[in-house]
Amino acid sequence: MKREEADALLHQKVEEGELISPVLPEGVKNYLIDIDGTITEDVPNEEPERMAACLPFEDAKKTCNKWYDEGHMICFFTSRTEEHRAVTQTWLETHGFNYHTLLMGKPRGGNYHWIDNHLVKATRYRGKFTDLVDKEVTERLVQEAYDRSLRDIDISHIMVLVPPTATPKDTLAAFSKINNLKTAIDGGADFAKVAAEKSDDKSAKTNGGNLGYMTALLPDGFYEFETAAYSLKDGESKVVKSAAGYHIIKVNGSRAARGEIEAAHILIRKDPKDKGGAAKVRIDSISAALQAGAEFETLARAYSQDNLSASKGGKIGFFGINKKPTSSKDPYALRRSALGVIKLLIDNNKEFKIKDLISYSTSLHRDQGFELSNDLSQKELAEFLMDRLKYYMKEKKIRADITDASINSYGIDHMNKIFKKALTLNNLINEEIGEDVMASYKRASSILESELKNSDLELSNTTDPGIFKNDYEKNLLKKINELRKYFTNINKDENYVESLTNLAGAKKVIFDFFDNVKVNDEDKSIKKNRLELLQMLCRTFDNYINFSNIETK
Repeated sequence: MKREEADALLHQKVEEGELISPVLPEGVKNYLIDIDGTITEDVPNEEPERMAACLPFEDAKKTCNKWYDEGHMICFFTSRTEEHRAVTQTWLETHGFNYHTLLMGKPRGGNYHWIDNHLVKATRYRGKFTDLVDKEVTERLVQEAYDRSLRDIDISHIMVLVPPTATPKDTLAAFSKINNLKTAIDGGADFAKVAAEKSDDKSAKTNGGNLGYMTALLPDGFYEFETAAYSLKDGESKVVKSAAGYHIIKVNGSRAARGEIEAAHILIRKDPKDKGGAAKVRIDSISAALQAGAEFETLARAYSQDNLSASKGGKIGFFGINKKPTSSKDPYALRRSALGVIKLLIDNNKEFKIKDLISYSTSLHRDQGFELSNDLSQKELAEFLMDRLKYYMKEKKIRADITDASINSYGIDHMNKIFKKALTLNNLINEEIGEDVMASYKRASSILESELKNSDLELSNTTDPGIFKNDYEKNLLKKINELRKYFTNINKDENYVESLTNLAGAKKVIFDFFDNVKVNDEDKSIKKNRLELLQMLCRTFDNYINFSNIETK
């Protein structure tokens, strides 16, 4: 029924001179529906700024509007106070909720709605809003999960991060940002370009926000994300909220689900000292036995040198689309295995061509008919291993900024170098050597950054000694060249303490330069030349790691 009809029905009634309660027509129910935690995320009264920025649960809106269209009474009954009425009304109307009345001041606690005289909890199993009882809810959701499991969805996203510690102001700013990006995309902006430039998902810089194919039953906190993915048509996009923040999600296409594959293997280890190929002979004989009809499980139990899987007939578990290990779910102990690989490399002071190994593995899978992207596989596996390396470095109590600076300076093939350089700097950062290195670098980089910030100067990778005005410039260039020569001549067994000591030893020359040379000279050519000298200095220091990411006291 329309709002005007409801108003007339609920108007004060007098019968035989006495006030009486209005009587609803037969078949009409009066729904009293909570707002926070029921039709949108839980927004406390203490954070009113979030009331305008929160997004509705689409299934809740659909159900509420269905009841409205069926002629039932819709009353939103909320613990928000009268001072929140205006923002609440605007939000309900903006997001398309049809309703009759809005009651403020409900006691806090208990996300519920009334159907006639029966109290019914607003069930949100996996975030699902429903008007059905629990058994029917479960059945519906099981059917939903099954239907979704039949399709894999190719999706892209742009994310604006909202950390758990975000203030209401931060949340509102994130909401405004994601909507501005959505407006730009709706206006014709390229999705992949916007993702690469604006998304807080760092992988978007290389993949344009494309997450590849996903399947149903995403982790807790991502139900709305999943629902959007399975409800949108190819090419469509929408803003959704997840446990991570706000997203613009776009569906690129879909395919029949690949499901999960159970894998098994037989491992024969190769002894580095074996020059005769004994391991190859052995695995070939096992392969021949399989071709002759022998059972895989029997051979695995008898000959596999993987102690964990041999007793299981070589079985190593199920693998599915985008079933990545999480902090709470890692059934195949992949995180622990990755950590083991990292510790082996570091403990034995070895570097390993991991990119080449991933590329080779990907090619083997493609040869067997699997649709894999070498670039995507490299990126995801590299990120996974780097995350484990971060975890290991955290265990070793290496500062987070030093960890990030080291990882950002070197690729996945240099994990041992990343760790050793970070550990050395972490041990020396508060000693005289570390303090001298940071003081020298920060003094140069801050002046360089400040002068270039509002300047149209384009610096080259060299400087012109011919226009030097004093010995301080000459001395600094000489020191830079000495450091460059040192780093050029370093072999694979770099002494990291020695490297930092050499950088620290440049402090006097650097400070003498700044104490006696005016970088911002009136002559633009001289100014440019001196800035180029500072740029050379900073880049020389960055041969160790990128010191610009290191925080100083």
